[in-house]
Amino acid sequence: MRCFGFLSESIAKNHMRLTLIGRLSSSKDRHMDVFDTILRWVVMPIGGFVWLMFMRQQDHATQIAVLRTESDMARQAHDREIKEIKDKLDKILEKLDEKADKK
Repeated sequence: MRCFGFLSESIAKNHMRLTLIGRLSSSKDRHMDVFDTILRWVVMPIGGFVWLMFMRQQDHATQIAVLRTESDMARQAHDREIKEIKDKLDKILEKLDEKADKK
């Protein structure tokens, strides 16, 4: 009988160990579920939002560069036209001065 008592104690200890391991694994499963939920509903949307903002920022940077180039080209053309107008005005004034000197 004594042998069977030892066996029942051993079975009881193993049962307690398995129960403890089961609790730990279920606790681990719960932690993984929480981690999965956080990853799915918090991290992924934030990552998607950051990616979207990055893509928009890149698009805006390209548009700004194009607008700067167009602005510079328009400014140069305007400066060139103003210089031509000044040159023509100077020539007109010189001719008027020559005519005034002849009289």
